[in-house]
Amino acid sequence: MAVRTKTASARPSATTTRTALVVAGMHRSGTSAMARLLSLAGGALPGNIIQPGPDNPTGFWEPADMVGLNDRILASVGSRWDDVFGHRVSPAVWERRADFIDEARAFVADGYADASAAVLKDPRASLIIRFWDEALKAEGRRPVYVIMVRHPLEVAASIMARGDASEAAAVMAWAAYMLSVERDTRGLSRLFVDYDDLLTDWRAVLARVQAASADALPPLKPKAQSEIDGFLSPDQRHHRAGEADLAARGDLWSGALTTLSWMRAAAKGVEPDATQLDDAVVELERLARLVSPALRDLRAEADSVPAMRQEIADLRKENAALRDLANQFHAEADHSGRHWEASRHMVAHLTSELTGAREEAELFRTEVEGVLSLRHEIGLAETRAIRQQVQNRELVEALETERKLVARLRTEADEARARLNALEAEIADARRLRDEAVSAAVEVEAERRREAEDRLAGLETRLAEQAAILEDREQALEESRERETDLGRRLAAVEAQMARMTDSASWKATRPLRVAAKRIKALTKGRP
Repeated sequence: MAVRTKTASARPSATTTRTALVVAGMHRSGTSAMARLLSLAGGALPGNIIQPGPDNPTGFWEPADMVGLNDRILASVGSRWDDVFGHRVSPAVWERRADFIDEARAFVADGYADASAAVLKDPRASLIIRFWDEALKAEGRRPVYVIMVRHPLEVAASIMARGDASEAAAVMAWAAYMLSVERDTRGLSRLFVDYDDLLTDWRAVLARVQAASADALPPLKPKAQSEIDGFLSPDQRHHRAGEADLAARGDLWSGALTTLSWMRAAAKGVEPDATQLDDAVVELERLARLVSPALRDLRAEADSVPAMRQEIADLRKENAALRDLANQFHAEADHSGRHWEASRHMVAHLTSELTGAREEAELFRTEVEGVLSLRHEIGLAETRAIRQQVQNRELVEALETERKLVARLRTEADEARARLNALEAEIADARRLRDEAVSAAVEVEAERRREAEDRLAGLETRLAEQAAILEDREQALEESRERETDLGRRLAAVEAQMARMTDSASWKATRPLRVAAKRIKALTKGRP
């Protein structure tokens, strides 16, 4: 069967009387199972339900809007869901209810609209019942409180499995929840339900709910019965404990056993005298006055530990990144050294080529000088040929041949001169290139080395600073742990002192007087 949800854009009239089945009790006490039972039996849940999680795969069945609002209300008075002194919360919230009452009324109106039986479930509401009672009544709802009772050691084991609290803290928080919800629902429509009874005989439990709520739920259909049978099972219970187990635990607050005995008796249908619960509240209040300041400081330090750990982790990541960057710059510096060596080889090669070009130019210069000498001889020959041409025709022909030779030699000499000029230009270019290459390589290498050294020095400075910060953070974390240990010892000493006081003969001897005084106070309360 799908979860029944009701939504509306307008609030119902505040004069309309409808039922609100408020499932209360400590976390991990079966509140989720009860809320799901009521919804399958015809009760309405709002649309924005928290999704199942690993610690509760069958579902939480609690409205996310209600949970968020309750968290903010508790935070506004310096509390939260696992407050071991949560019995103090309700009066403080009652004084500030005007800050949140409109939001609570809007949640009820918009989330349930005209549903005849609304199902509200968030264990946090157990600490601020008076606030929610006023909001529900203001929206025309008749609250009926279904209070789940489960052994505190079973609750603590379930909470410890999630890693949310220690066993002693979970047991005290359970007692604070149960004492608070019992105190604030006196005189209101309520019933106490044992978690074991819910798993073993849900039909009888549902009949009790119907009787307490004046049959707010519709008649149960066969399909709904089948779905509930499939949903509820004794196999859902993973932890078991008895009253004897709690009585044997001298390291846990004794008031938890008193509270458990009263709650289980009330779950059988008959509520015992609540005087013993009032005594437990007085004792819990005395403990609160003794240890609340130390516990508040300890919790503040504990809340800062995750942030400090995250900061340390971030610093370590940053240090690792800086080390990687430093290694990278070292590698770049090595690469620059190799580049410098390659530049030196290139300059040496250019110098070798320049030497070869000089030798070749010297060779051509020698050849040119030989050509010029030959040209001089040709000029002398031309003079002799002119003188003899009139004498001998053969000499004329020889002279012509000689002229051709001279022309060819001139051409070769011009070509040699052009080659010489080109070689000289090449030599000049080679020298310039060599000088530029040497100068550029030296400047580049010097600049890269300076940059690498400056950046490396900066990184090493930052690395040292971060290492110092990390050391300071780790020292602060160690000091916080030492203070936590000292506060734990102080709390144990206070608890031992309280145990000695309650076990003393004078304390036991004066118990009848205290009980009588409280009864007289109760009888005279409200008289002028």
